[in-house]
Amino acid sequence: LGYIGYLQLKTADSSIKTKVASYLPVKEAALWIKDNSNPHDKIMTSSAPQTEYYSERQVIWPQGTEEGFDNVTASEDIRFYIISAFENHAQWALDYPGENNLTPIKVYFADAAQQQAVLVIYEIPKEKRGQNNLI
Repeated sequence: LGYIGYLQLKTADSSIKTKVASYLPVKEAALWIKDNSNPHDKIMTSSAPQTEYYSERQVIWPQGTEEGFDNVTASEDIRFYIISAFENHAQWALDYPGENNLTPIKVYFADAAQQQAVLVIYEIPKEKRGQNNLI
């Protein structure tokens, strides 16, 4: 019984250690935003709990449609929009940055050759942000 318990602990320890860095780009992105933004800046991302915790900024979940997204960005002071491979995104959400000229300001890659982006932080232009813009 003791040996089986030991094997279970070793397996659990190994599993935890291999997954500890699985969302590392989300953490790094949130910490980057914390260091490069103002406390009142808001972020729109599907990785809301992690991003809000590490960035110490208010996070707003993306709306279900492009029109809903536009309505939120028009009424809120959202400065950053994050897309990542860690969350499911509708096709319009993936296309939105290119169609609306959002500027990628930070990209995190899965590979050393920097060919596979896993997370992109976009900055929403001031003219697209809500009326509460304090920047």
